Amino acid sequence: MLDAPLSRVNFFYLFRKAFTPHCTCGKLVLNLGTQWFELPLIYFLVALAALLALAIWLGQRLRQQARARLLIALHQAADSQEVTLRALHKRLRVAETTLDDSAIDFSGLPADVTPTFKVALHKMLEFRFWLRDQAPNVSMPELRTALNKLQASQSVLKQQMLQLATAQNDVRTAESKLSKKLQLHS
Repeated sequence: MLDAPLSRVNFFYLFRKAFTPHCTCGKLVLNLGTQWFELPLIYFLVALAALLALAIWLGQRLRQQARARLLIALHQAADSQEVTLRALHKRLRVAETTLDDSAIDFSGLPADVTPTFKVALHKMLEFRFWLRDQAPNVSMPELRTALNKLQASQSVLKQQMLQLATAQNDVRTAESKLSKKLQLHS
């Protein structure tokens, strides 16, 4: 260790000097500072195997934590989707009553939107059962794909809610214009 430069540490040099096998009898000579220790090679291999096992355990633990975070995100997305579906259904019911009370003819629209929402809520319930039953066996990429699809459908629903709000405003505007015209003609 005396021939190593003092101004900087050369880790390759230290590693090479610290672990230098001097005999072929299965011992590893460990040079730490000025003392020499003979270490049986089996101890070194056991320590290396322990480090490898620790690394594998840590990797599995990190994957489990990532999987748990992904499952939590999936449950939160499903909750959000359900809340959005219920809010959209409520707004459509309000729009239906507005259309029924309106003087404008909206005969081309479907009579009732409730069955569509029942189907959507039923699919959400099926998705939750799938999460409960299949999530431990499903791979991470499949869970990410499910989360991406759920988030995409959530953004579509939010766009549809905005379109519905715009349509409701248009109906109110048209209705107010029609009522003003009717008042002028009466």
